[in-house]
Amino acid sequence: SITSLEHLGLGTNFFKGTIPVEISLASQLKTLHLQGNGLIGQIPHSLSNLTNLTELLLQDNDLTGNIPTSLGMMTNLNMLLLSYNAIKGPVPKEFRELKTLSKLFLHATELTGTVPSIQGTETLTFISDCGSPSRSSSPLICSSCTICCNTDNKCQDNNIKKLSLVERTYIFIIAGFCIIILFMVILVLVHKKNIIKFPELKRNVGTMVGEDSAYLFLITKSNLGRLLSLMTAIVQMLVFFIFFNSAEAVFSKENDWEYTKRCSRSSLDCIDEANVDWKAWTVFSMLMIYGPIQDIVNGMMLSYKGAIVRRYRCAFSGIVLVVLGTLAIWASVHYLQATATSNAELIKDSVILLIITDMDEKIFDLMKIIKPTWVEKRTREAKMYSDELNATDNGDSENDNSETDSGLCGNNETTTCEHTNSSTYADYISVFNKMTPF
Repeated sequence: SITSLEHLGLGTNFFKGTIPVEISLASQLKTLHLQGNGLIGQIPHSLSNLTNLTELLLQDNDLTGNIPTSLGMMTNLNMLLLSYNAIKGPVPKEFRELKTLSKLFLHATELTGTVPSIQGTETLTFISDCGSPSRSSSPLICSSCTICCNTDNKCQDNNIKKLSLVERTYIFIIAGFCIIILFMVILVLVHKKNIIKFPELKRNVGTMVGEDSAYLFLITKSNLGRLLSLMTAIVQMLVFFIFFNSAEAVFSKENDWEYTKRCSRSSLDCIDEANVDWKAWTVFSMLMIYGPIQDIVNGMMLSYKGAIVRRYRCAFSGIVLVVLGTLAIWASVHYLQATATSNAELIKDSVILLIITDMDEKIFDLMKIIKPTWVEKRTREAKMYSDELNATDNGDSENDNSETDSGLCGNNETTTCEHTNSSTYADYISVFNKMTPF
């Protein structure tokens, strides 16, 4: 008897015609598989009488019309597959009651509007046409979908966050900047009060900034040079934000996000066609060590040195390098995750992104061509500034020694002793600065 039937599997049999309403008489039916046929017409409202149904597979047919709202009353459904049909209209709000769903496939259809929030189970796979480009002028808006597909039948995980990538980047920059400033303030106070004697950093400041970089002008006396450095930093940041926007996981607008998954008619699982593995990311990491990571390390050392000797130009230069280097890595990782579909493509795009980080060097080379004398003068200033900072470190050490040895001088030798102790390398540098016309 049909009333005692529990499982009905008629999938992929190339049946024609409409779905018989008599199926609703099988009140004990638990699974109904009619996928892969040539069924036409609308989905019968009477199917909602099958209250024990856990699997309703109607995908890959030629069904039309709207989805019956009564399907939302089938609260025992675990799988509802309506994909690859010509059904249209909105997704019924009654679907919010389907809390036992583990698979809900609504892609490759003509559905429109806003999809109600569907919780389902923790392992819910919810696929719809919320990708871009869309099949219709008013694409689906689906916040609870786990996978979004587009008109090319390509799909991608729905990784949309509450905050956009650009917004998260702003928060990241502000938080990072505050942490660096706080660290430097603590470093200055601790060092100034001799709570901890921090080791001196004898590295050349010009080398850390970059002797062939436009950011070298930050440590010079030229306001024009500093302005040029800041403009270079702003341009680099704007380029990075272009990549952030292109890598944004927003399916309602065109961007560079690559759809790498295929959710076929006959399979219950989507296949990721991207071929990116650890080897490509290892090469990427090595490229980042060659570029941005070096800038971050040098920037941290500059900030450290600037805080110890209390020189704002040195400290500010370090902050600029740290921020730009971190942004370069942040933008590269997100953009490559969004666009790379193969190892070769990831490595190629990594090299392109690395070229952008060398923009400061290209601007420096351009200035050498336009104003070679001016650049040479700025380079000398940077070298003298670096020598002055190193001399400041030496001066601090020698002053400490002189105070210790001052008791060894007799009263008749006080003048000579004070003159010897005060004639530090820093004094010679100061006199040289006054004599040299810059």
